[in-house]
Amino acid sequence: MILLLSCFFIDANCNGSLADETPVTLEHGGRCDPVEIRFPGEEGPVSYHVPFAGSMQRGEPRLLARTACWYVGQITLNGKALQCMLWDINANGTFNDTGVYIHDTDRIFIGAGRDRVKRYTGKYAQLYGKLYRLEIARTGQWIRLTPADDIPMGSVRVPKEVRALTFLGPNGLFDVGLGDGVGRVPAGRYRILYWRVTRESSAGEPYHLKCGMFPDETVLDIREGEEVELLAGEPVTVTLEKERFPGAYEFRLYLRGQMGEAVNFEMDGSRLIPKLRISNADGSYETLLTFHQKDWRGDAYLCSWQRPVNFRGPFTATVEIDVPYEIHSQPYELRTD
Repeated sequence: MILLLSCFFIDANCNGSLADETPVTLEHGGRCDPVEIRFPGEEGPVSYHVPFAGSMQRGEPRLLARTACWYVGQITLNGKALQCMLWDINANGTFNDTGVYIHDTDRIFIGAGRDRVKRYTGKYAQLYGKLYRLEIARTGQWIRLTPADDIPMGSVRVPKEVRALTFLGPNGLFDVGLGDGVGRVPAGRYRILYWRVTRESSAGEPYHLKCGMFPDETVLDIREGEEVELLAGEPVTVTLEKERFPGAYEFRLYLRGQMGEAVNFEMDGSRLIPKLRISNADGSYETLLTFHQKDWRGDAYLCSWQRPVNFRGPFTATVEIDVPYEIHSQPYELRTD
């Protein structure tokens, strides 16, 4: 005999009773369409759609609930029909969360294919070269876009070599348009997500200096009519941390910008990995080590070194990275006694 889980009941209105509910039927394959559950909230019910999957394991019924944290529909913008998707990034049941941290801010995607625009939810949205006021229902059931006119603006100044600058805050995500190192954004609170400097070497090859992670406390307040200066770009400071073991060292390398942010170098779409040259005082020993990335954040580079037994110290470690940018680094003495 084969037992099948064919249906189940769920308290979809969260009133503590199943008497007013109808069974949810599982179709072939044990799946069903997402079920709308209306959770009570401080400002009224919050709808959330949850897909379920049923199965039998060792003769017992199992029901698996998965997060279904997006809505997909169609909107009209400037007379043109566009696909729109809302993504509840933190799966808290609301679709209009804003903030200065990406893990706290929901997402909105508008358009399809190459014209698709990804934005973080906020008070405004930059879409196809224009600025709009953005309103999103907490439940994700509708959005409203209206042209943003006469809004309070502030300015940001960066070195002229900065080619790209992106902010995130309760106002939304902004790719700051820069002219002569100055850009304007709606007044508000932001965190820097990205900046990029591009410079050519003597051979005409483009080298990119890009920022990565910023310290959590790096938050900007841009006020109406005022200008904030950011120290984006070079010089880059090299910090080498050393952990000593019997006869060996493990190294952790950090590349930092002027605001404490992690940075990296790229050329032709590939990240340039620093190297570590270790030599002894009398010149009889020299080796060149290549760091490897620690993790997906690119916050640190790692390598290790085994002290050679047939060569005398002292030994010196020097970080090398061949890029057309100002690097602040220094040799490090390695104790081997």
